[in-house]
Amino acid sequence: MKTLLRFTGAGDRKNPAAGERSFVPAMWEKQGERGIVPKSQRMQGATALPPMRISFHTSGSRDRRAGFSLLELLVVINIMAWMAWASITALWGITGGIAMNRRVSDMQSILELARSQAMQLNTYVYVGFFESDGMQPAGKLPATSGVGKIWIGTVATKDGTPGYNPSDPSSVIAPSNLMPIGKLQQMENLHLDQSLPFGNAAMLTNSILLGVTPVNAPFGWPVNTKATIPGFSVAVIRFDPRGSASLPGSQALPEGLHLALRPSKGGMVAVNSLDTAVVEVDAVNGIVKALRPGP
Repeated sequence: MKTLLRFTGAGDRKNPAAGERSFVPAMWEKQGERGIVPKSQRMQGATALPPMRISFHTSGSRDRRAGFSLLELLVVINIMAWMAWASITALWGITGGIAMNRRVSDMQSILELARSQAMQLNTYVYVGFFESDGMQPAGKLPATSGVGKIWIGTVATKDGTPGYNPSDPSSVIAPSNLMPIGKLQQMENLHLDQSLPFGNAAMLTNSILLGVTPVNAPFGWPVNTKATIPGFSVAVIRFDPRGSASLPGSQALPEGLHLALRPSKGGMVAVNSLDTAVVEVDAVNGIVKALRPGP
């Protein structure tokens, strides 16, 4: 049982609360209704002080003060933890979606620029793709084949020809006839998937998915030394002077070319992620589209 100490003034002196016991300290002496005067000052004409009472009461004599039990606090903390987790998860999804949109937009811009250069220069432009190990340090070159980082290089033929004989499967492009267009581009935390991550009614049906079958790319980066990229062996897209897109050395005539993209972290691929994309190149007119999951 808890005992509380309470000091009260003169207004409470005559009506103590139920369950309380009052006493006047020994050093004070009652002086009628005027108040209480200390014994040491009683003979000196001191003015009486207001009466004071020290009261003791037990917790059972009054209502308990409002508060929270331990169980209630644990419930509140648990709810707050779940709300924080849900907020962080939603934030990760938002930031991941923004990052994927930026990468898809960058890849679309690279392909559109390559098509534009082929038409302006009246020559053949090749866009090569290479995927390296995302865990490989940035300063370690040449890049080694792996998962997690995509490299994109664009070159054009100097003489305006394809650079090889399309009717001869053994014919290859001579690196000496190639010149770079722009800088080597790299995209972190991105993987070229070997299957379409989703279906979309807007996709061209008779299309080729790039990255499934490795290609024997005749050029790397830089074009002559290949010191950074030994060869764009994942995929190569060729744009001709009319702006059409095709696969060099292939006799296939697809409607379109697809690049399936999936997020990754280091060397790990987010297999169950819904934050995926497909970059589609129309083989006839070379128009580039970016498709995301949806009806």
